[in-house]
Amino acid sequence: MIAHVHVDAPVITIDRPFDYEVPEQFEALIEPGMRVSVPFGSRRLLGIVVGTSDGTREGLKPLEALLDEESSLTDELLALSIHVKETTLCFRSSALLAMLPAALKVSYDKEIKEGQVPDGVRLGTHLSEYPKEVQSVILGLAKKGELTLAPVLKEKKTVKTDVVVELLDATVVSKRAKKQLEAVRQLEETPRMYWSALRQIGLTRPQLQKLAELGAVRLTEVELNRDPYATIEQVEESVQLNDSQANAVRAIHEADAGETLLVHGVTGSGKTEVYLESIGQVIDEGKQAILLVPEISLTPMMVKRFKRRFGDRVAVLHSALSKGEKYDEWRKIKRNEVDVVVGARSAIFAPLDRLGLIILDEEHETTYKQEENPRYHARDVAIWRSRYHGCPVVLGSATPSLES
Repeated sequence: MIAHVHVDAPVITIDRPFDYEVPEQFEALIEPGMRVSVPFGSRRLLGIVVGTSDGTREGLKPLEALLDEESSLTDELLALSIHVKETTLCFRSSALLAMLPAALKVSYDKEIKEGQVPDGVRLGTHLSEYPKEVQSVILGLAKKGELTLAPVLKEKKTVKTDVVVELLDATVVSKRAKKQLEAVRQLEETPRMYWSALRQIGLTRPQLQKLAELGAVRLTEVELNRDPYATIEQVEESVQLNDSQANAVRAIHEADAGETLLVHGVTGSGKTEVYLESIGQVIDEGKQAILLVPEISLTPMMVKRFKRRFGDRVAVLHSALSKGEKYDEWRKIKRNEVDVVVGARSAIFAPLDRLGLIILDEEHETTYKQEENPRYHARDVAIWRSRYHGCPVVLGSATPSLES
């Protein structure tokens, strides 16, 4: 099998897919949209698989590793990357990487493999672990051939985990083990606790492991979701729309496939109620929605309104979240655990596969235009996606842009 891969190297002469042989152990796993590690000249680079084909060819280098368990980019987003490349004149690799959260991008480093190393430097470590002056010495030795450096990819993604502790038998704990006894007493009150909570009483990890070896507790490692809005509860709200709002909601609901509509209303006229009601109708039909707002408008109050209406079926993406929080929100979207994505410009690339509505609030704002490569406009990407899914785009503004 052959994989067609776009590598993370924004150079015009190599802005095309390169062919790599797929090792037999990867053949049943590899899919278009996956991130892979590939050899490229003397380097090792991140690549995105854009297609595969049967057969083989002499002289092809093999893929080194699959970095994903399933595709990070859907078939739709792979097709969208071609559109972004052609309309913004960027490299396709730049378009592909712009669709991924920061946690799925990589940094490049060198591993110190073998040879005569300076004092304080150990084999098997990475070049970036040392101060700049030490790095210069290491690179000088490598240039002379006295030690060997190998290129490596360093992933940025992190998954937050904790250990669930369940009480099995309190009688097996020695009365002299005071911390273990205290932990058991806590577990007798709450038979299932997180290790992070038990650690507050001073119980160390070896002491916890000893409890497990004695059969006093069962330990289960679980993955945690970093959700900064987890405390906002869903509330049943009954909103009475006025005639203008009801007409707007009706027009959005009856819009043709791929149609673009403009909701023109002054500030405070109730456009958000129109968005909420329209999204609610889309969700009732089993579809999903994206609401884009300018970063400055993505206030806790705005997020709270959507969370109160749609509960934990809302994912939020904006720059105030940490890299880990964004990654967890993106994974919720990818797993189809949400119906609504609320976010700033880059949320237009959210990997939803049942899109029924896209809304750009304050569509005249200049922040919808990306100033770095790829220089896409979120409105243009929204219109392309709406035509792909056959759903309407709603542009809301008190002062619409000249184009709208």
